[in-house]
Amino acid sequence: MIVYKLADFAKNPNLSPRMRKAVDFLLKPETASLPDGTYPVDGRKVYAQIQTYMTAEPKKILFEAHKKYLDIQYVVEGQEIINCVNLEDLDIVRPYEEKFDICFGLASPSAFIPLRLLPGDMTVFFPEHAHAPKLPLGGPRKVKKIVVKVSVA
Repeated sequence: MIVYKLADFAKNPNLSPRMRKAVDFLLKPETASLPDGTYPVDGRKVYAQIQTYMTAEPKKILFEAHKKYLDIQYVVEGQEIINCVNLEDLDIVRPYEEKFDICFGLASPSAFIPLRLLPGDMTVFFPEHAHAPKLPLGGPRKVKKIVVKVSVA
């Protein structure tokens, strides 16, 4: 749950082979200009989802969590807040669906940490972290983000 500049994170000599593939994909100059969609990086072990959306203030902050993949979330354009919380502090409102590798829940504001992401920033969410993306930073903004899913198995 730390925010990094992608260029700094890429210098880490201890990245696993799958994490290295994910980072190398993000560093390719052409990646940032790809249209929204899903892109294989290493089959289903590492793949990217490119998405463009408007941030918005929700009525309830709904967190998501995954068991099979960790998320690398990288902001190409725009800015947003991603709230994060330890999975143990999540009140599950929609149980885990293995087919989609996701569950949803709510958390007390005193339990979560807001992360501020600007262009070039990234963060990594492991299965023990729930996260609530797409929250506004300084008002609604258009965001282009790349989420790289890295299998933990």
